[in-house]
Amino acid sequence: MYSPKIKPELTTRIYQIAKARGIHMTDLVNDVLRKALNEMVDIENIQSTKSRKEV
Repeated sequence: MYSPKIKPELTTRIYQIAKARGIHMTDLVNDVLRKALNEMVDIENIQSTKSRKEV
């Protein structure tokens, strides 16, 4: 399985936020990634819809 290297300055911030929320770092990262990916898909869908309307 692919395990990307996370930059140390991000790891520190992730640790601090997860600790403040009382959750595991992996849970925080999964939540952040899920939200970001959903936003990216939403934006792509909006752009695709605009492109189809312009044709």
